Parts: sequence; structure tokens; C-alpha cells
Amino acid sequence: MGELPPELKASIGLPVKLTATFFHADDKVMAVQVEVPGELRPFIKNAHPHITVAVNRNNGGKPMMSNALIASNPTGGELIGSLNLMGQIQEVPQ
Repeated sequence: MGELPPELKASIGLPVKLTATFFHADDKVMAVQVEVPGELRPFIKNAHPHITVAVNRNNGGKPMMSNALIASNPTGGELIGSLNLMGQIQEVPQ
């Protein structure tokens, strides 16, 4: 989320393959950990790259809670093998 580093601006719109490896869930959020291509790793801010899949706002859930959920047990989620996901490099205004 947010503005891309200048080095990635020329890559906007390019496809990116991510591999989901672990599924994490509690009563507030659901997320999948992902492996990021090597050339993009220097730009990742999270210690455990992931995609937040769902947020239970009725139970006080917030998207940022995915970070804490995964950090509390990074290899303790449900192993999902190698699920390939395709994305696109984008800049999302906040």
C-alpha cells in the first residue's frame, strides 16, 4: 500500500507471481503468507510477507492484525503447499 519506491515506478502494471505457503486465521483476521520473487524482496517492509484475505470488523478485526497473527507463529499456520497467485505491481494511494 502507498507510493512505490522510484526504482519500481517503471514496473507498474507488470505481473508478479507470488507463492502462498501458510494459511493463518483467528477470530479477527485471515491471511496467507507468500514468497516474494527475489528482485522484489528489498522493497518488502513486512518481516513476513502476506496477503490479508478477510477481516472480521464486527469482532474488532483490522487488516494490520495480520502482521501480529503471523509474527506470533510464522510457521504455525496451516501448510498449504505451493499455491501460485498472480498479481500486478500497482501504486495504491492512501
